[in-house]
Amino acid sequence: MINIMRGRNGGVVLLCLVILLHVNGCRFASRFDKSTEPIVTRSILVAPIKNLSGFTGFNALAATDEFVTELQLAKGMQVASVNAVLAKMYELNMESVTGPQDAVTLAGALGVDGIIVISISRYEPYAPPIIGIAAQLYMLEDATIVQEGPDKFINPTVVARQARPFELGVNRQFAAKAQAVKVYDANRDDVVKAIKTYAKERAEQATPLGWKKYLTQSNYMRFVSRQIITELGL
Repeated sequence: MINIMRGRNGGVVLLCLVILLHVNGCRFASRFDKSTEPIVTRSILVAPIKNLSGFTGFNALAATDEFVTELQLAKGMQVASVNAVLAKMYELNMESVTGPQDAVTLAGALGVDGIIVISISRYEPYAPPIIGIAAQLYMLEDATIVQEGPDKFINPTVVARQARPFELGVNRQFAAKAQAVKVYDANRDDVVKAIKTYAKERAEQATPLGWKKYLTQSNYMRFVSRQIITELGL
């Protein structure tokens, strides 16, 4: 706010009310806070999780459903159902997503913006559980050209067997937009701390098991899913 006053000599004096400007300035700045910006909606599908762990009791489709359920909680995210993905894969005669070309083809066929490809490299479900997981996010906007050839593509599941993300030796159009390779071992203090935070965010510590609820098989997969979704920047 600016007040205009006349001085003794008839001149005009501009008086700035600093306090009011400060307050209004804060309000003005808040209009540009990112939290007030419209959320851009993205559509994503999750390819059926691949089990490379050797543990035959791992239910890949159930784990995929847990991941999808967690992904649906992300802001601005529309997620294709597991059944819709399986139906489209059957229609395309695609047994699994084995590389970027498959990923782009499947995402394009379902008309979504991107696809997440996941592999489980280690699975020990009994307390304290351990899950080794590799995930890659492909976006159609980053893969506008598809070239044929045996050496043109990266196999997303190979990442699961490596200690760190692989080096990309291909055209950037075929590279994953984001990738994460992690082992979540509930024996580790940092993982336990993350589980407690996850449980607190869901206001479910009042259950008899408290945060330990997320050490059970399906719930631990939900926890791991959330961590990987965050790692992918979603």
